[in-house]
Amino acid sequence: MIVIRITKITGSSPNFDLTLDGRGKGNGHHIAFEADEEVEWHALGSSGVKSIIDIKPKSVSGSTDIFGSGAGKPTRVNDKKWKAKINNITDDAVYVYSIKFLRDDATDTTIYECDPIITIRPTATFLTRLLNNIGFIVGLFGLSGLIYWRMEKFKQKRARREI
Repeated sequence: MIVIRITKITGSSPNFDLTLDGRGKGNGHHIAFEADEEVEWHALGSSGVKSIIDIKPKSVSGSTDIFGSGAGKPTRVNDKKWKAKINNITDDAVYVYSIKFLRDDATDTTIYECDPIITIRPTATFLTRLLNNIGFIVGLFGLSGLIYWRMEKFKQKRARREI
C-alpha cells in the first residue's frame, strides 16, 4: 500500500494548494505507482487541512481513470483519510485528479481544490515474469559454466606444475 501524505497547504487565498509526499514514489504533484496497488491519502494533523471533501478524476485529455467506478474508487475513511485501489491495467497511464479540501480555519468555509497527477506502471504480465526468470536461470548457468571452466583451467595448470 502506498500512502500519499498531505503535509501542508501552500499559497494564498484563493489559490491554496497542497504539498504531497509519496514516500519515495514522488513528491509535489506527480507520484508514480504500480498497477493493482492500494493507495491512501492522509492529511497530517499539522498540514492545515481540516477535511478532505472529495477525490475525483479530472476530465483532462490523456487522463485515464485508474480507479474505475467499482469498489476501487476513492472512498472516505474519515475527515483526513481516503483510500482507493488502482485497477490492474496493462498499459502505462496518467491520472489527473482533484482533491477538494477545507482549511483548518474556523472562519473559512471555502472548498479549495488541488489537481495532482498519478503515473501508473503496469503490473508485470505472466510472460514478462517468465522471461525475467528464464534470463535469471540462464545467467546462473552461464556463471556456473564460467566458474567450472576456470576451475578446470586451474586444475590443468596445477597438474602441469606437478609433472
